[in-house]
Order: sequence, then structure tokens, then C-alpha cells
Amino acid sequence: MDITRYGQSALLIEEQGTRILIDPGSLSGEHVFALDRLDALLLTHDHPDHLDPDGVARLVARSPDALVLAPAEVLDALPVGADRAIPVSDGQAYRVGAVDIEVVGSLHQLIHERIPQGLNVGYVLGVLGGARLFHPGDSYESAPSGITALALPLLGPWGSLREAIDFADAVAPRHIFPIHDVHLSAMGRELFWSWLQKFSLTDMAAFDPPIGYPVGIG
Repeated sequence: MDITRYGQSALLIEEQGTRILIDPGSLSGEHVFALDRLDALLLTHDHPDHLDPDGVARLVARSPDALVLAPAEVLDALPVGADRAIPVSDGQAYRVGAVDIEVVGSLHQLIHERIPQGLNVGYVLGVLGGARLFHPGDSYESAPSGITALALPLLGPWGSLREAIDFADAVAPRHIFPIHDVHLSAMGRELFWSWLQKFSLTDMAAFDPPIGYPVGIG
């Protein structure tokens, strides 16, 4: 399984010719909206940094056969035909090409008591007998087992380094790499990433793929 990281939380997953894009948002960079030959787009929730509606419209136009998986409330606001839109919720499972997709979780991490707690689903993408990637969106709610690689949100208005470390320990993946990091300066990101590895109790291999370059996991 090849993973290409774009800005914030956008990831392109490629496996045996299947191409799946997760969370192309307003902070993902323009390159992500030029992708084509996609089999599916997976959207965790409707915050702009995870979902750019205009960008999604461009992506589905470039990939006319791509399915769009997201919570029903998210799909309602997107220019996607009913034949391509798949509403998802916790516990459901799908197969797109060579990739099995499991939907986990239901709530966005709490930002503040005065801010309504919205919806958020995470996705586990797996290959029979192979890698299992977990993208949690904006939530530390769910910790599925048997994860090969965890896309770990480093920081957001809803999270902290302490919570990120505890979440990594709860999932206990074989590999870990950072997402959701634009709120950090370069020095702050380096500090958070090094401390996460230093203080985690899990024996996991950490890697930090450069933007726009595929990295293989297995």
C-alpha cells in the first residue's frame, strides 16, 4: 500500500491500481485537486480543512466513476449525484477495488463546551493479509486493532500533545506518521513529533513522509 501525504489531513492511498483520496480540504494544497483516476473519495467530516466543496467538485469531474463516501449530512451539501454518493456511519464496511474500508466512530473531538460537537467518522483501509491504515479524521474516539499505519493528528483546536500520545498508545500501530499539523510552526512541529516518539509507550516505527511523495507500507 502506497501513501502520499498532502497538506493537513489529505492522503492518497494506492493499492493494486486502486486510488482512494481522503479529506481534500482548504489547507491541502492545490496539487491535491489536480488528481485524477480516483476510485473513491473518503470524507471524515465537513470542516473546511478536511473538505473543500469546490475542490471536491473538480475532483469528481476529473474522475467520473469515483464514489464519494461520507456521513449523510456531509453528502447533502456536496454536488455529487445519488449514484455516486454513499452515506456512511460507524460499523459499516465497503470494498472499493482492491481495498476494504471500515467506518469507525461518530463524533468530532470536543473543541469546547460552547461549540456543538459535530459528526466525524474515521476510516480503516485494508488489504486482505496486508496493511491496515487508520485515518481518524478529527477524533481520538476510536482505537481499532491490528493497525499497520496510523495517520496521527498532531494538533488542532480540539487536541493536545498529551491526547495525541495517549491516542497513539491506544491504537498501538506498527507505523505512525503525522497529519493535521498546519497549526504548528516548523519548530513546534519538530518538537511535537519528537516528544510523541519519546514519550509513547508503544514500540512503533515513526516516519514523516514529505508532501507529495508516495511511501510504501506493508
